[in-house]
Amino acid sequence: MLGGLTRYAAMTLVSRPEIRTAKDLMGGVVGLQRPGDAYEKNARSALQHLKLNPDKDVKFLYLGTNEAMWIALDARKVAATMVSPPATLFARKAGMNFLVNLADLKIEYQGSTFATRRSLMKNYPNLTLRAARAMVRGIHFFKTRREDTYKILAKFLGTSDPEALEESWHYGADMPAKPFAVESAVQAVINHLAEGDAKFAKTKPADFIESGPLAELDRSGYIDRLYAGRDTKAR
Repeated sequence: MLGGLTRYAAMTLVSRPEIRTAKDLMGGVVGLQRPGDAYEKNARSALQHLKLNPDKDVKFLYLGTNEAMWIALDARKVAATMVSPPATLFARKAGMNFLVNLADLKIEYQGSTFATRRSLMKNYPNLTLRAARAMVRGIHFFKTRREDTYKILAKFLGTSDPEALEESWHYGADMPAKPFAVESAVQAVINHLAEGDAKFAKTKPADFIESGPLAELDRSGYIDRLYAGRDTKAR
């Protein structure tokens, strides 16, 4: 991992309009993507926050995609599901209830990362550094060129709804300017993986993190100059 974009779990557990409390959700079906993935991990955390036992108090239905999860909720095939922007906006407009926003709980779980092979780093160190710099510049672009970012989001999210684009921008705008992967957050992912495969219990965050290129950019003052609006031309 050369860097990480999200340190905390940030999905939201939403339910049908008639399901307003944890008690209402008892015995219900929760729509998810695939067994053992991050959606299930987040759902379990949300259910436990509601004092529900994920293995006894609800049933999981695996649907494969985000779109299928939303369609199932809208069609009353499931009682609740996990969503993130822009689906949070659609859920709000449809009158769904927001039971747990994991972002409020600050549960560490290293999400999106940018990574490469160690062999590539060894053979092409300049390429690796340039890739890390491009990611830093991309984050800066996202944070500081909002209208241009909306256009890009519209293309990749498949919607031109201004409210949906704004919701998605706010969701991503808290990416760290200096996107170092966080060892404790990576450890949370390792713990999750170890639940399904004991071999991961033998690993540690340092086995997966290589912050050298990003640290070099930081030491050079490149990132600070970028946000100060000063010249950031490569040396």
